[in-house]
Amino acid sequence: AVPHEDVAFQESLREWEEALLPEVRRLASSCPKTFAEDDLFAGPGADDAWAEIQRRSEHMAEIMRCVGCDRCKLWGTMQTQGLAVALRVFFESPRADSP
Repeated sequence: AVPHEDVAFQESLREWEEALLPEVRRLASSCPKTFAEDDLFAGPGADDAWAEIQRRSEHMAEIMRCVGCDRCKLWGTMQTQGLAVALRVFFESPRADSP
């Protein structure tokens, strides 16, 4: 960490807080929402879309089991599983609400 007494640090921090950060916030609020996560698995085809995501995830896991290099197989499997878990967390299965 940079000591707060550092003049260069104080100047750059001040510039960030006074000029750059407000500009970033202004730009972020002016941008339209280009990806509607709420609509991705909504509507009549939601179950089919979710099933397709699961099918492709399982297919990717099958491909990773066929990789010859153990190191590549491990990293690929971890990445595939991580992506699958992230999708489940961000986009809960439409069937999760039903008993």
